[in-house]
Amino acid sequence: MRHLGTKTADAGAGTVDGIVRVGERFLAAISNAQGPNRASDMVLSLLAPAEAELAILLSDLKREEAEESRSISLELRIACQVVAEDMLVRLRTTNASATGYTIQRNAACWNKASLAALADRLSWIRMETARTATTTAGNTSRALWTDGPNNLVPELSHSNDADDIQAGLDTESSGMSASAAEIQETLLNENKAEIIQEFFLDSLSFPSMHDREEQVSRAHAQTFEWFFKDDTLEPPCSDNPTATHEFIPWLKAIDNERIFWINGKAGSGKSTLMRLIAKHKQTSASLNEWAAGAPLIVIAFFFWTGGSVLQRSQTGLLRSLLHQLLDQRRDLIGWVFPELWLACQDTKKRVDMLMIWTQIDLSRGFLKALQLASRDSKICLFIDGLDEYDGHEGVVIRLVRDLVAVSSRVKACVSSRPWQAFERAFQNVPHIMLSDLTGIDMTRYTMDKLQGLTHLQSTVKQASAADMDKLTAAVLKQADGVFLWTSLALRVITGKADRSTTFDSLTQALLDLPSDLEDLFRHLLFDGRSKNHLQDQSQMLQILRARDEVCDFTGDDSVRSISLHQMFLAFDGSKYNLGVPIARCDLQATTNNCGSFAELLKDRCAELIVLAGREEGEARLGPRVKANEQQLTTSANRRLHYLHRTVRDFLVYSGVWQEIVGNQTSASFDPHISLLRSHVLRLRSPLQEPEQHRRLDEWWHDDIVPAMTHARLASMSQAPEQVTLLDRLDATLNWYWRKRGADPLDTWARHAFGSYEERNKHKTPFHDAFLSLAAKFGLAGYLDNKLESGDDFGYKAGIPLLSHALEFLVSRRRTVYPFSSPAVVRVLLKHNEKPNQSYPDLAKVNQTPWLLAIRYVREGQRRGWMQPFDIDPQGALRWTEILKLLLEYGADPDAVMAKDMWDPEITVLGVLEKVGEENYSAAVLDVASRLRTYGQKSLEN
Repeated sequence: MRHLGTKTADAGAGTVDGIVRVGERFLAAISNAQGPNRASDMVLSLLAPAEAELAILLSDLKREEAEESRSISLELRIACQVVAEDMLVRLRTTNASATGYTIQRNAACWNKASLAALADRLSWIRMETARTATTTAGNTSRALWTDGPNNLVPELSHSNDADDIQAGLDTESSGMSASAAEIQETLLNENKAEIIQEFFLDSLSFPSMHDREEQVSRAHAQTFEWFFKDDTLEPPCSDNPTATHEFIPWLKAIDNERIFWINGKAGSGKSTLMRLIAKHKQTSASLNEWAAGAPLIVIAFFFWTGGSVLQRSQTGLLRSLLHQLLDQRRDLIGWVFPELWLACQDTKKRVDMLMIWTQIDLSRGFLKALQLASRDSKICLFIDGLDEYDGHEGVVIRLVRDLVAVSSRVKACVSSRPWQAFERAFQNVPHIMLSDLTGIDMTRYTMDKLQGLTHLQSTVKQASAADMDKLTAAVLKQADGVFLWTSLALRVITGKADRSTTFDSLTQALLDLPSDLEDLFRHLLFDGRSKNHLQDQSQMLQILRARDEVCDFTGDDSVRSISLHQMFLAFDGSKYNLGVPIARCDLQATTNNCGSFAELLKDRCAELIVLAGREEGEARLGPRVKANEQQLTTSANRRLHYLHRTVRDFLVYSGVWQEIVGNQTSASFDPHISLLRSHVLRLRSPLQEPEQHRRLDEWWHDDIVPAMTHARLASMSQAPEQVTLLDRLDATLNWYWRKRGADPLDTWARHAFGSYEERNKHKTPFHDAFLSLAAKFGLAGYLDNKLESGDDFGYKAGIPLLSHALEFLVSRRRTVYPFSSPAVVRVLLKHNEKPNQSYPDLAKVNQTPWLLAIRYVREGQRRGWMQPFDIDPQGALRWTEILKLLLEYGADPDAVMAKDMWDPEITVLGVLEKVGEENYSAAVLDVASRLRTYGQKSLEN
């Protein structure tokens, strides 16, 4: 066996390449030792050359950093350093062992999870190196921790959830250990069962569950009707004479492939067709023929990459499908989730229960529900946009196959672009290439559009059949099967036409347009526009993207689609006075302003950003809005969306984004500041009468969380305005907050901490509640400004600001708050926050910020939050930096963690040594080493 340190001819290709090569050779050796033909007597001393080579490469990497070499990105450099350092920790641990100590006996150091993580990290470094060498500026890399599986060492890759799911379907792990008799007994109480069923269904639903399906364009008159003919003949005017389809026979057939694949180019109308067929009467009739008298269940999901996280994830898919299935078969809920069902029988427990659905719970639950429902029902799934799934294509392909494999009584119709992964997976199932079959629909759509325009009716009437054929031929040639191109192109040429326009000039105008869809987008957005128009456009698009950024972070999709009113305030809000008294806006004037802005948006963004109504937004208006005001308010509450997935892709991923940002030349513009201002303005001049109350939830999700997050993401160059706006936000919400008595500490921000029971029982004072909230939201600049202002913000009582800043040290705990920030901690320490400040927490347990931080580290280890080879910038690198800061500012190196219900008494050094050694983390062991040094110095003093 070759020593791992042996250099090959190309080993000196670069520091990064060298680290990856050592890692890959190492993985190969370990794989051989652990594989079926493993060398069980492999001696770990063979790893010594790898240790020496890694040490040299790591030294080179640090030297290049000191020399400020820009040959690789900072993110890539950090990843390489972490991988090299953590590999060295493991190698030094094993090389220190006695000769003959084998891999098998050293399983903790080189276990399967660690090796799979190392393989992932090396794969990401390879891909990131290639990406930075070949992609254009402005494209952002996909972070490692969201990447799909790699093929470096397949046998070490993470196990597929579906394997675990399928294996657990008929085991106690799937929940069937609960007594069937108990479940049956609970179902006898129909009223109570109905309440619990509604509780389950409510917990599975999410606000954007049906948004994508509702936003998909409805099919033009008679479009796709050929699709529902009960034959396998090609439609008239097919662009491909050999193209056929067999959808209706597939729907009816009993013994056939259980997957039907609709594929087509971007913009060819796949989603429009999927929406049509999911609800078409012929689909229902054909499926009922297949069901042969059995109950029929039809459920659908539309992936949407431009929507919320749940609209583009496996979790969202499973929650939506499971909700629809169980809504039609409520009798199965108790059998699908037996243990949860029985736990919910206790009303008090149910009220306090926080239902958090994990992907594995959803996967097992949905497969179990399919298994049970298919015993007496037939089930058809429609899943649109597999290519819009935000993950590896192989995962969603495997999931579709697993769903239909549950029973021969389950079938699925899916759609996607013809990507290679989908081609390979579905090439042998019934399928159609939609863009080969839409010629007749495009022809009909074109003529209907032309004939429907008043200013072109005379032109159409005077046209000969040859003229018509020439124009439709131009459409088909240019569109190349892409319906979206046809729609946009017709809008362009008819918008410029008048009564004197001839058919020949219309045809020529079509031929003059770019035939590539992205080139057409570029033409519409940029060509012939003035600098002022491009600046307006840039600001609008940056505001939309800034809101996406905030919602992606908080996970709250209810505010992702920004309203026309708020968009107007974000775009034009700098002209408004924040100091005017809080009062309802002039509704008519606001509606007029919104209408004018809608026209401006339509022009500047070339109708690639569109407005849509939103029922849930309208429902929030409540009874205080009179009937005659409803129309005005509804108009202002219309929501903005991208016209099509390809529009968002073009703006975000094509490299055009830097050009868009570059068109904005105003130094005072920041999209996050604009949106922060819009929240303040709409609270001060709301669409309905302002009401003072104590219901924090009414502002929390719609205004407080997005506003505070926008403030955190704003450029530091906008710090003065950020401070002004945050102060105004605090003052505005305090106006809304109805105080009880004269308690000066009774503020809205105070009620964002702890439960009502904790606040009421312990009476913990919050002297600077908004500053405490600012620390949790990571607002370093704001905190620095306020603490330097000269006002008395020193510690008085209660929980110190520093403890609030450390609350999310290791995990965000499924909250809207960011990870604890080194920048915030540094600011607080600079302004005399004390790491060893003693105080009673909300549970009246004596605490210090330093001990709290170590407690979070120990909890993270106990709960499995630590990751091997953690190259995430928000992982161990961040929180160990915070621990170093606390030590630098006097944290007690000899402090002792008291025993609690989970862990025994232990020193802080003991915690860090244990965490560092068990995770083989160089970053954590470095903190432990510093801790020993500080402890030694304290002894000497």
